[in-house]
Amino acid sequence: LIIQMELCDRRSLRDYLTERNGRLSSTVGDCADRISAPESLSLLCQIVMGLLHVHACGLAHRDLKPSNLCFSVGGLKIMDFGLAKPFASDISTRGKERGGGGAFSSDGAVGCGR
Repeated sequence: LIIQMELCDRRSLRDYLTERNGRLSSTVGDCADRISAPESLSLLCQIVMGLLHVHACGLAHRDLKPSNLCFSVGGLKIMDFGLAKPFASDISTRGKERGGGGAFSSDGAVGCGR
């Protein structure tokens, strides 16, 4: 098995937002350096396009956050697929088959949905 990945040696969206806003928070304050609505919309569109591609491949990322989005030559890229899994998977993130604990086991008791 060979996995080929693009080198993303630029900053993450979290780093960019922290640099622009001074911190990651929703507090009202000096908005001079905050990103504009058009820039926010552009970033959001790139994220949505990336997620559409990931979902078209049958995967759920399950850990999407600013630190897992990286600026690259072509725009924002989704990184860190460590928690990703196929939509139709019967395997939990712990590597065990879901269900299968007997006819009367609750899904929560056997680790479903974690």
